[in-house]
Amino acid sequence: MSNNRIFPHREAPAELGRVSALLDYVYGPPTGSILKKLGVKFVYSPRSQRLRDIYADGLLYAVMREDGYPLLQKYGLKLLEGSFLTKSITVKAEAVQCVRAGGNVFCRHVAGFNGRFAIDEDCVVVSPDDRPIACGRLLIHQDEIRFFKKGVAVKTRFGVADPADEIEQ
Repeated sequence: MSNNRIFPHREAPAELGRVSALLDYVYGPPTGSILKKLGVKFVYSPRSQRLRDIYADGLLYAVMREDGYPLLQKYGLKLLEGSFLTKSITVKAEAVQCVRAGGNVFCRHVAGFNGRFAIDEDCVVVSPDDRPIACGRLLIHQDEIRFFKKGVAVKTRFGVADPADEIEQ
């Protein structure tokens, strides 16, 4: 990491606007606007000079895929707590603990969608009370999920532990 160039957002305002717009496009508003309110640092690849990582308040918020789209990380998902996501997949209450632990979302556990999704699109999974619990990739088109009772609908990349569970431990 010592070879990477790190810039605060005041030195790269155009980059902040571009990344904010991409986050809003992929995950829906407010993911990009939340990033603008934080102390942001961008890490660039030393060879290609392309944007690689996005840090907010010193923690990894998102990484950039090879195709140029951002992928939220755990800290990015935790910052979305308390905000209404315009693009999300809601799961039934019976599946929340399993998905929080990093388990995949099965078709029978999908309760609904906010927004439109394409196959292989990255998505945020929320609980019935609209709290973000996981991030993953949609495997089946949202219009077809209601016809399936078996199979994985969302391949989960990671789940976010419940804050109440962390206090008890």
